[in-house]
Amino acid sequence: CELDPNLVDRYGIPVLRFKDVVEAQVEVGLGPLHTEYDDKGYAYTSMYLDSSINKWSLDKPAGGEKPWTLIQSLPVHYNTGHLVVAGGDTIKPYGKYLVTLNKWSLDRALPVGPLHPQNLQLIDISGPTMKLLSDTPVVGEPHYAVMIKADKLKPWKVYPEVGYSALTRKT
Repeated sequence: CELDPNLVDRYGIPVLRFKDVVEAQVEVGLGPLHTEYDDKGYAYTSMYLDSSINKWSLDKPAGGEKPWTLIQSLPVHYNTGHLVVAGGDTIKPYGKYLVTLNKWSLDRALPVGPLHPQNLQLIDISGPTMKLLSDTPVVGEPHYAVMIKADKLKPWKVYPEVGYSALTRKT
């Protein structure tokens, strides 16, 4: 893409033309919100209005499908917003599962007070098609999450003695 010296904002930052920088557009459905990726050449986009997770191929999918194509639409319940795949927003995703963080779960769980539970749904993305594995009610709006391997965490087996400084990591 060549920069046009006339296309700059008031701070001097170049403005790129959409048609010059877009690789492809995939019609995935109504209300696309967030996208996560796997290591096989697929993207997973949450559809708020369609209440689904849509799998689509990137430029070189492992399954041999046509690039930039909708592969599958899996219905979820209800008004999905954020979603997460282990490493799905990094340069090297490694997830076999996707968790969809759904905004509403009316009629899915008993109301336990003034708040209605929302729900999380666990989806297997390791095979050629997505499969819903679990549906879990939660209280409080599920909003943005990151999933990492447990070996990246270094938890304490026993909490440090009184006087331990979390800032200096010394007593």
